[in-house]
Amino acid sequence: KFPIRAKCCLTRMQFEEECSAITEDLRFIVGCCAKVLASKSIASVFSLVMKIGNYMNHGTARGGAAGFSLDSLQFLRRIESFADKQMTLLRYVVESVMSQHPSAMDILDELSLCKTAATMDLNALNGRVAELEAGVNIVSKEVTLVQEKDPTC
Repeated sequence: KFPIRAKCCLTRMQFEEECSAITEDLRFIVGCCAKVLASKSIASVFSLVMKIGNYMNHGTARGGAAGFSLDSLQFLRRIESFADKQMTLLRYVVESVMSQHPSAMDILDELSLCKTAATMDLNALNGRVAELEAGVNIVSKEVTLVQEKDPTC
């Protein structure tokens, strides 16, 4: 019985602090997501990437695409110019944004919050929530058992 009661005491002592920490992390991630969704700069840059991709793929099965996956953005730095190997598609996109859509360069400021959020491990956060939930379930079960033995508690 002692290990269960010790777990209950630990859960009770750590609950508020752990719950606050988890809530803070989740609010941070949600805030980052809201910034990304509201960003006009990201929309401008993605629109330009889409146009360039459709131009490059014109006449192929991939031409005229309506969207792209975020994973495909990594290929922007791998695609090089035939004439100048220093010029990558990523560099071209950045130069195009700077010259044609300078206000879209705000993307760096808009995403500064997301740099920290990107390092957060959602699986670890889910694990912390599950651990907290398991502790609360143990406490709840023990309280029920005590109340069944002594209804005056």
